[in-house]
Amino acid sequence: MGDLIYWDYEGNRVPEESQALANLVQEKTGYQIEGSSGHGGFKDWAQIRDNPIPSLTLETGSVACPMPVTEFTHVWDCNQEVWAAVAASVQ
Repeated sequence: MGDLIYWDYEGNRVPEESQALANLVQEKTGYQIEGSSGHGGFKDWAQIRDNPIPSLTLETGSVACPMPVTEFTHVWDCNQEVWAAVAASVQ
């Protein structure tokens, strides 16, 4: 939770691309951008694998899970343009 974007990981092989992706998503969501000190997430693996890809983790909602139905409108409003923006940015 927290309306956050985690974009980096120790050993990230695509830091510039991952940060650019985070910036793009931040423009659409308004979420705060953070580094990441967690371990073992999909983003982490995607950034350090042999064929790394830019990646991030979106933490949506302002309350802990399970998220109440009252949060869904906020999450949708913040994120509805993300997929299209990311798809349009891929070359």
